[in-house]
Amino acid sequence: MNSPNPLNVQLVTKKILGAGGKLSVEISLIIMQIGIAIAILIFATKFLNYVLCGFQLSEYCNNNLMIGIAVALVVIPLSFISNMHYFYYPSLLATFFILANITQQFVYNFKNLSHMDWSTISHSFGQFKLSELPGFFGVATYAFEGIGVIFSVRSSMQRPEKFSKILSIQMTLITFLYTVFPATSQLAYGDNTQEIILFNLPIDNHLCLSIQSLYVIAQLFGFPVQLLPVFNIMENSKSLRGYFYDRKGQPKNPLLKFGIRIIMIVAMVTIALTTKSFNSFLNLLGSGVFVYLGYVLPIILYHMYFRKRASKFFTGLNIVAFPISVVLGILGIYMSIKDMVDPSSE
Repeated sequence: MNSPNPLNVQLVTKKILGAGGKLSVEISLIIMQIGIAIAILIFATKFLNYVLCGFQLSEYCNNNLMIGIAVALVVIPLSFISNMHYFYYPSLLATFFILANITQQFVYNFKNLSHMDWSTISHSFGQFKLSELPGFFGVATYAFEGIGVIFSVRSSMQRPEKFSKILSIQMTLITFLYTVFPATSQLAYGDNTQEIILFNLPIDNHLCLSIQSLYVIAQLFGFPVQLLPVFNIMENSKSLRGYFYDRKGQPKNPLLKFGIRIIMIVAMVTIALTTKSFNSFLNLLGSGVFVYLGYVLPIILYHMYFRKRASKFFTGLNIVAFPISVVLGILGIYMSIKDMVDPSSE
């Protein structure tokens, strides 16, 4: 049976670090969810522009106003829905099309590699830029991070004691995929590898374009799922709840509620359109709140809770991991901001 009061990272943090720690987690989770939503918008707007320019529609290519309006017209009405149940199928479709795009990309990767000589491929294996490590660290942290839902997933299981085994298997498979997929892509395209790897696929291949387009559409239709936790926290906070609900808990002021949501989404679409680099944004997000939630906070919680019982091995591991994660996170934030504001980085 599921626990009647399932734990989450906020409650665990409050128990160990107090109300201040809980507040830091809630703020980080809000920033994280908004950041993920913006990342989806960046991908969608860049993809739409990629298609318009690829088909040489000069009137619409690089027309940020038109692209922003088109995307906003899709996501704003969907943001008025407050029941996550309605986004089950769009999220499921998005997952299916992710797999379809990965499979499609693998086919083209190995097709390109089959036409390359081994000396060219082996030369690429030796290329490594230490200066890019903070950027890799931030993006990798973004890709793997899941502390915001890990307790909820465990609590929802019929047999929570099996969670560790399932998590280990899942992380092994994801690590394998996250290693092989980018490695083969980089080897296949080399210096011509696009920031969004799907843009390396032929624009004139209707099958490729259809699968990519369906994925973006499914992502946009599932987009509000990322913001529903943010809306719920905002609208149920002590300082704002009175504006949205009466004393009986019934909704009121729908214009205010939906107006705030519209303003937030318009702001996020604007950020998405003005962000030059998708990778830099992911690195900024990953090196900031994701490093805090995924590395810094767990190490602090572990040390505070198990400090009298922790083994020397794990204590030493934390002592090494803590400064490394903090330094790489700070460097990642610096590099991301530099890339996003430096005109020469375009």
